[in-house]
Amino acid sequence: MEDNKGNKLSFEDTNMFNFGTELELKVKKAASEREPEWHSLTETPGLIIWRIENFRLKRWPENLSGSFYDGDSYIVLITTKIPSGNLSREAHMWVGRDTTADESGTAAYKIVELDDFFDRKVTLVWNSQGNETTYLLAAFGGNIKILHGGINSGFKKVANECKPVELFEIFNERMIQIKPKATSLTSLNSFVLDSQDVIYLWRGCKATNKENFNAARLVKQLKQHRAKVEVKDIIQGEEDQAFWALLGNKVEIKDTPNSHFGGKENESEGLIGQGNKMCRISDASGELKVEETKFGKESLVSDDVFLVQNEDNVLLWIGKNSSKMEKIHCMLYAKNYVKDNSLKGVKIFIVNEGYEPHYFFSMF
Repeated sequence: MEDNKGNKLSFEDTNMFNFGTELELKVKKAASEREPEWHSLTETPGLIIWRIENFRLKRWPENLSGSFYDGDSYIVLITTKIPSGNLSREAHMWVGRDTTADESGTAAYKIVELDDFFDRKVTLVWNSQGNETTYLLAAFGGNIKILHGGINSGFKKVANECKPVELFEIFNERMIQIKPKATSLTSLNSFVLDSQDVIYLWRGCKATNKENFNAARLVKQLKQHRAKVEVKDIIQGEEDQAFWALLGNKVEIKDTPNSHFGGKENESEGLIGQGNKMCRISDASGELKVEETKFGKESLVSDDVFLVQNEDNVLLWIGKNSSKMEKIHCMLYAKNYVKDNSLKGVKIFIVNEGYEPHYFFSMF
């Protein structure tokens, strides 16, 4: 993503980390009550998506559920009923690789505002493109589609949101729209090429069964309401002349991952892989201290904030009696913790005591 000067920003450097700062404290419940989208929410379990458009929330159409543009930022609210009969709300912020600072900043502001509206009872989760949590993916049946383009914003202009010929790379659970050219192909993955009249399912010789299956699912989605479209299912080496013509020219298929989004060789990159760890963030002594403590749910106490790390996630648990200083500084500490430990691809969760999602205690 970029700032207003066109400089590239990492996801961790955006103001998603304003949560818990003095700036965040200004996002009061009174402000959240002025957002009409929050008042439209009901007690009915389900899934609602908003895209950030010109600093505002715009409800994402249901027929596009599970599809995101790499130039945009979104908020996904998942509401479920837990065994106790109460509702559990989990709000995911998703930012595309090419989203801008104004969009990601608005999404960060709004997701905290949503939490304020529900009296800090919402679990907040930060997702960046290619680094989605399993919980977000599960909400869309196990996979998502990432399209190229996005809405115009204050910092970028996009001519179109789709192209006549579309090429999708299937990487595990993600269907990623990429440039329709022959050099985009790699034997490590499956691809779907859509020329509007013909849809090709192209199986790389080293693609996994999961990727081939998800590619077939995408083909099924694309051909809906298009009775005359032809589908060609081919494996690497069976391409016809028309296939290569759509991609510009025939080339030798590479055996390395595309740089835009990992690959088999980098599949484990981004996992924390440093074991379990737990830190207590407390100002009981009169100054804020962060100390490592015994890993386990029995270590949690309501008076403080705890950072919990397992193999895949970093989670901030906010005790119901924690102080204002602890709440203000915990997210800043998490930011530094992620950077200092070089935790690439980390997922950060923020949960409040008494409103933990069902998977929280399974971390221990």
